[in-house]
Amino acid sequence: MEKTKIDSFAAYQLPSQLTLSPEEHYLCYVVSQADVAQNCYNQHLHLYDRQAGCFYQLTNGQTGERQPVFLDEEHILFCADRQGKPAQPDDLPWTEIYVISTRGGEASLWAKLPLSVSAYAVLGEEKLLIRADYDPRYGEATRLADPQVRDTISETLKKEADYEVLDEIPFWADGGDFIRGHRTRLYLYDQKQALLTPLTDEKTDCQYLALSPGKTQALVVTARYESKLTLNTQLQLLDIPTQSLKNLLETDPALKEASIYAAEFWQDAVIFAAADRQQYGLNQDPDLFYLPLDAATPARKLVGDNQLQLGNSVGSDLRRGQSRFLETGPGFCRFVVTRADHACLLSTDPAGKLQALTPPDQTVEDFVSLKDGGCFYIAFTGREPAALYQLQPGKTAQPLQAALALPPQLFRSKLERFTFTWQTDSLNAWVLLPPDYDATATYPGILMIHGGPKTIYGDILFHEMEFLTAQGYILFFTNPRGSDGGGRDWADIRGGYGQVEYQQLLALTDQVLDRYPALDARHLGVMGGSYGGFMTNWIIGHTSRFAAACSQRSISNMISMFGVSDIGFYFIPDQCGQDPWTDAAELWRQSPLASASAVKTPTLFLHSDHDYRCPLPEGIQMYNALKYYGVPTRLVIFKGESHGLSRGGKPQHRIRRLQEISAWFDRYLKPGDTPAAL
Repeated sequence: MEKTKIDSFAAYQLPSQLTLSPEEHYLCYVVSQADVAQNCYNQHLHLYDRQAGCFYQLTNGQTGERQPVFLDEEHILFCADRQGKPAQPDDLPWTEIYVISTRGGEASLWAKLPLSVSAYAVLGEEKLLIRADYDPRYGEATRLADPQVRDTISETLKKEADYEVLDEIPFWADGGDFIRGHRTRLYLYDQKQALLTPLTDEKTDCQYLALSPGKTQALVVTARYESKLTLNTQLQLLDIPTQSLKNLLETDPALKEASIYAAEFWQDAVIFAAADRQQYGLNQDPDLFYLPLDAATPARKLVGDNQLQLGNSVGSDLRRGQSRFLETGPGFCRFVVTRADHACLLSTDPAGKLQALTPPDQTVEDFVSLKDGGCFYIAFTGREPAALYQLQPGKTAQPLQAALALPPQLFRSKLERFTFTWQTDSLNAWVLLPPDYDATATYPGILMIHGGPKTIYGDILFHEMEFLTAQGYILFFTNPRGSDGGGRDWADIRGGYGQVEYQQLLALTDQVLDRYPALDARHLGVMGGSYGGFMTNWIIGHTSRFAAACSQRSISNMISMFGVSDIGFYFIPDQCGQDPWTDAAELWRQSPLASASAVKTPTLFLHSDHDYRCPLPEGIQMYNALKYYGVPTRLVIFKGESHGLSRGGKPQHRIRRLQEISAWFDRYLKPGDTPAAL
């Protein structure tokens, strides 16, 4: 066995995107793996033949196979990029959809669509319902299959390449570019006739799609806006034969201006997740509602009243791919919730009676249910990488490890946990010890702060942490107020960023120093990304107890954040309670940059130039301030990367990021060692 290396994340095969065949004979899923040499992620389809009880890899190309959907019991559609770039690329969208037999063999091109497809559902052997990006510069996608039209548009775009014309907010999207009025539209595709029909207009954004069992209706979550994005969404019922849409909540005063996150058909009703944002604002967790398709009966809350924090908020850098949010079946509705320090799969009946289907030592990543009430799901268990499990009615879930090749055996850092009290709050805390930990030795330590703030740390495997402990650091972390998993009141820190959490993080540091004499109080670091970057910036402006810091994809100035972030214009008024015109002084008080003159801590800043969630100017301002005041600092900018660099960035960029972090902390937290080159 060996210690975790800087590139060990590439040894893991990561499953995602579970889908069942109509008769449930086959389970198909995607397995992703980082390829450091090619600086990409290889994604292949895998198949589990339930009748034969065997697994096999179905595709083998290096083309990013993704979004598998069964066309029928024996054939699977999937998206891939197998035809390569044209000799003279026009940068206009194409999506290639292939079909492959469950018996294997070569995949064949089923459709090539002039769209960037984000999701699709099979209506029959020759028809699809599609969600896809719409760019008003191109006009209707139905025109883009014509080579002459594409050439004309391409020439126009070349002439306009030196200009950007913006007339909406947000004007860019994290990881992308200027969005220029983009929407995700709904389309009907007829393969036999090669006919693509738009079902929503150019100003309506289609955010969710669910097909009825009979494939004659669909639920669509939409938001129609001009000039400024709205958080209010509508639950629409699409009648596919007539191509007509009906707003199911138009007469409901409580929900017609809510945020709707997901919806599914459930027998003769609809189950949907929605939040009105009245009590907890932007971060209010959705409740589950039950709406009979009989329009005379209003929606009723099925499960709510602060019982649920829907979705998986547990952080890890060893996951990839889409996850299912909500699913219904005969007599049950299933969904993932974050509880304490894990994410579990719950089920409810029409009366709202809840049942936990997975144990508290598992964090569920994705799931798909069987008609008999069983299910397949992907989960982290303890300190092991995510794997595939099968749950049969009345039985304990069983791992199906044969589906995946296991990574090389690595020493796991020793994870210890304890509970501490701050005032009236009780907090869980974790300490991650180096693989060869010796209690009589002395170690530097790093306080880790998660993003969000409405996410959490848990017990699950985290490559970044394993690598840092392998370098001889003790890591410690907790889920302070603002985090998910502790209830809605616990997560609500609006107007108080940097207050209670700061005190609780320093209390954790004191607790860990008391409990672990091997930890050197003179050589402590602090690091975090996104909200964790905000807190790192805040901490170094309010205390000098940390000898070094690493602030990643951070926020430094709430005033500029309002103007430059893709979410700033609604996030800042909601979370900080003000906008720059109502009380700029209050926003400045809540900004780490306001305390930059007090910083003494050597700080490394890491940022991506395509991060439009916490844009580059946020890191630059803090870096510039520290340079101005003579504090040792360094800013590393990752080109072409988004806010998700640490989890899904190019493999070589992820390695460089960890090189920068370890070299910086080695320089300031290991004074007896020869500092690494920077």
